[in-house]
Amino acid sequence: MLQKQHQTSPFIKYFGNTPEIRLIDFLLRNKEKSFTISELSKHAVVGRTVLSMKLINHFLDAGIIIHQRTIGNAKLFSLNTNDDSVKRLTEIYKVLRRKNDKD
Repeated sequence: MLQKQHQTSPFIKYFGNTPEIRLIDFLLRNKEKSFTISELSKHAVVGRTVLSMKLINHFLDAGIIIHQRTIGNAKLFSLNTNDDSVKRLTEIYKVLRRKNDKD
């Protein structure tokens, strides 16, 4: 089951409600899954044009996401859990979530 985007996400509260943060937040919640650009756009609440023209390439170049596979014309992407920066983001996400649960 997908962990949906929430305005009350501690990650979004702390880092801001931007397309980049919403995308990272969604992927951190669903790090074991792969998504098409359409799915990422819908679930992370990011415009498809912004996502496909800017964020995907930026995050691919930074190593934050990886292209998992292609099915027909659809490319599937997932969080690169082997990347050091993603590992640190995951740690920060867990700390913020625990802190939020205490409040």
